[in-house]
Amino acid sequence: MRANHLKRPFFNLPFLLVLGMGSCVLLTGWVSYKLGDAALQGVTQPETNPTQKLISKSSEAIEEQPTVKFTPVNIAQTAKETRLYIQKQQKATSKTNQTSTDAEKTDSKPEADTTKKP
Repeated sequence: MRANHLKRPFFNLPFLLVLGMGSCVLLTGWVSYKLGDAALQGVTQPETNPTQKLISKSSEAIEEQPTVKFTPVNIAQTAKETRLYIQKQQKATSKTNQTSTDAEKTDSKPEADTTKKP
């Protein structure tokens, strides 16, 4: 009789845990629904579909618009321009680095010669 009494709380605990988790999920869902409903209270759907304006254009309006012809990019020319740009940037940075190191050399004081005492 005592062994049966010890097994009962062991089986009730997972059931209570699942029941508690389920109630938390339902409560969270309900609160989320209410907050979302309150957030969208003033929002309305447009009366007309804006994409219909694009579809229902007259043929005259379509003919009046200028057509743009697709021209592919010349990859070789673009690569050449990119290489030249990179080389210019590298030259500019190397010149600024040289001038800054030259300025550091002229500004720096010579180190004093110290002899080590034995």
